[in-house]
Amino acid sequence: MIVSIAYIVFVILLAVFLILYVVYYSFDLRAFISQAPFVPISKSRIDKILSKARLKSGSTFYELGCGDARVIMHACLKYHVKGIAIDINPLLLLYSYVRSKIYHVPTISFTYSNFYDVSLKNAHTIFVYLLPSALHKIATKFTSECKKGTLIISHRFAIHEYKNRLVQTIDQNGEETFYYKV
Repeated sequence: MIVSIAYIVFVILLAVFLILYVVYYSFDLRAFISQAPFVPISKSRIDKILSKARLKSGSTFYELGCGDARVIMHACLKYHVKGIAIDINPLLLLYSYVRSKIYHVPTISFTYSNFYDVSLKNAHTIFVYLLPSALHKIATKFTSECKKGTLIISHRFAIHEYKNRLVQTIDQNGEETFYYKV
């Protein structure tokens, strides 16, 4: 009888694990399909990227496809900006939310959404690390929704529709970051 109860508990735990695993990867697949797979950036790269942005205290900083929100949390803590973190993966958002509480980041909020559906009209700075196909799709959204002067920071991939709005490029060991003004 003891073996059968242990076996039942094991099967239930295995089933829960498999369900969570499938749910996680189905959301991760959604992120990949939306051209925003989770790829972390090192702290040293984040420091350099944000230092070149000249962020102002109290300004509004968006991160579209925030993943674990390391970029936006760093911006909130070091530059005292108001952060809006947007991602389609609920497990990464939950993880990011918990990290924001651990690191005492009071000026950040999290939005579970496809970034194509979020209004950008209040953004002063927008950080993206998206694939070129997503950048192509979102470029018109930047133009139609962002205020004049909004800074768009695109890590690793240029926004070809914005080539005449490019104000700066930095190269960190072959990884370029592009800065555009709307």
